[in-house]
Amino acid sequence: MATWQDLAVARQAAEAAAEIILVHYQSMEAVEWAPPEVTTVADRLAQDCILEYLAQHFPHDAFYAEEKTSVLTRLRHQGERLWIVDPIDGTRGFVLKNGEFAILIGLVEHGEAVLGLVLEPAEQRSTWALRGQGCWTSRAGADSAQRCAVSTTAELSRARLVRSRGDRGSSAKSLLPVAEEVSCYSAGRKLAMLARGEVDIYASLYPGFHVWDVCAGEVLVCEAGGVFTDACGQPVRYSEPHRPVHGILAANPNLYDQALSLLKPRMMARLGAQK
Repeated sequence: MATWQDLAVARQAAEAAAEIILVHYQSMEAVEWAPPEVTTVADRLAQDCILEYLAQHFPHDAFYAEEKTSVLTRLRHQGERLWIVDPIDGTRGFVLKNGEFAILIGLVEHGEAVLGLVLEPAEQRSTWALRGQGCWTSRAGADSAQRCAVSTTAELSRARLVRSRGDRGSSAKSLLPVAEEVSCYSAGRKLAMLARGEVDIYASLYPGFHVWDVCAGEVLVCEAGGVFTDACGQPVRYSEPHRPVHGILAANPNLYDQALSLLKPRMMARLGAQK
């Protein structure tokens, strides 16, 4: 099982990558529009920084990451311990310079996500979790970390939903019958918000998520007392990292079943239409 030492190394790797990212972030010109698949030099440099640091400390582990760099190519890709890395999750938020991006590091053991770290460089905030050890968050300069817990909201009509800014214009007002919707980039950042109790639900019907989008955040949500699956109610198969993740549904346990009953038929219909 993942240890606090594993987490300490992951945090050190993420903090080193954050320094690289912020140098680029502070010097670059904001881009008004960027496609969902946008990538930058900062993505690749940050990923290599993380991978090299982790591989130095865990030379027998395997690695899976978003950017196809030479460092990733020469590392192991299969093993009992698999690190899953997204160096800049929410790159559109990065190039827009709105702060909505995060570094995601997850660790999978025997197919189960057991360690998660979401570091938000622009806000100097980290949220992390180990299976069985709870979820915690802190900001730079804080004296101590705070334990995270999902909200206790029990009715959808009173709930606060977070979703992607990319959903705007595509039935943005009808995903779930909630009291309020907020939007931001970065799936990992949204899952961290849920784990910290800042929102009640994160839902998406996007059928093509990758495991690097969700691995770290799943551990955060579950250790904070929440429920995480794809939008069909199925667990993510980290033992098959190349498989797409069919949507996301993460919520506090009071709201999860209510939301799933509304989202699952729509997700199934969407997947059926693609065949």
